[in-house]
Amino acid sequence: MPPEVPAGPPPPPPLVAGPLPVDFHNGKAIRAALFTASLIFFFSTLPLPFAAALLWRVVILVAGGFLSVVFYRRWTGQALTIKSGARIGWITGIFAFVLTLLVLTMAMVAISSDGDLITVWSEQMRQSAGNDPGVEQAVEVIKQPASFALLILLVIAILFGVTTILPSLGGILAVKLLKKDG
Repeated sequence: MPPEVPAGPPPPPPLVAGPLPVDFHNGKAIRAALFTASLIFFFSTLPLPFAAALLWRVVILVAGGFLSVVFYRRWTGQALTIKSGARIGWITGIFAFVLTLLVLTMAMVAISSDGDLITVWSEQMRQSAGNDPGVEQAVEVIKQPASFALLILLVIAILFGVTTILPSLGGILAVKLLKKDG
C-alpha cells in the first residue's frame, strides 16, 4: 500500500471578476479621462470674447465629463453608477486642471521674465476696466506681494473647483442619460 500524501491547504476560492472601481488605479478610466481632458484643453484654447469664452468653458467642462463616461463605457462595456460617473468626471477635471495650470505657469514665467508680473497684471486691469474707480484700488492692493500671492492662490483654488466639479456633473448626467439607452 502506497503511503498517503498529506493534503495541502485547500485551493483559494476562485476570483470573482467584477467591474473595476473607477479610480486612479483603473487604466481604462485614466485613459478615458486623460484623452477627454486633452480634448477639453484643446477646445478651451479657441479665441473667443470673454463672456463667450466663459460660457464655452462651462459647456466643454460638462461635455468633457460626459464624454469620459461615454469613452469608458465604449472601451470596457461596463455600465457605471452615478458615483462612478461622478468619479471619472472628477478624474477628467483633475487632468484638465493640471494641463491648464501647466500652461498658466509657463505663461506667468514668460511674462515675469520680461518684467515685473505685478506691473503687467496692473496694466491689464487698467486697460480692461476703463475708467472704473475701483480698479485703482484693486491695483494698489495687488501691488503688495502678499496680496498678489493670495490672489494667485485664490484664482488657482477657484480654477480647481470649477474644473473638477463641472466634469463631475457631466459624468453624472451621462450615467443618467445613458442608463435609459441600456
